[in-house]
Amino acid sequence: MKDHIYCCDEYPFNCDNGCPVFLPKKQLLIHKSQECLFSRIPCEWSEFGCNHKALRTDMKNHHMGSTAQHLQCVKKVLDKILTILPQDQVKYALDDLKNKNNSQQQQGSSLITADEIFSNFS
Repeated sequence: MKDHIYCCDEYPFNCDNGCPVFLPKKQLLIHKSQECLFSRIPCEWSEFGCNHKALRTDMKNHHMGSTAQHLQCVKKVLDKILTILPQDQVKYALDDLKNKNNSQQQQGSSLITADEIFSNFS
């Protein structure tokens, strides 16, 4: 029986991040990666160079207090892009990003990332 408890996907376990949630074993990974307030997660700006990691509950404070740092990260990425791509491609990519994001906002969808736009140029 003890062996079955550890291999059974339906047996409830406590989240080991310190939160009070008990879930079936098969749901714990999703809980920890997407929902758990006590999971350490990377900053949304990590793709632009922000290396900050914090508990999900604390990330909002980081975002609110790090606007200048995040803009510096984006500036570094844009400076690098400007040295690599010809100017007409940069203008096209930025116009495309602006148009797609305007369209996404009107539809209530999430914004397009720079990676999605500039992947066409690599």
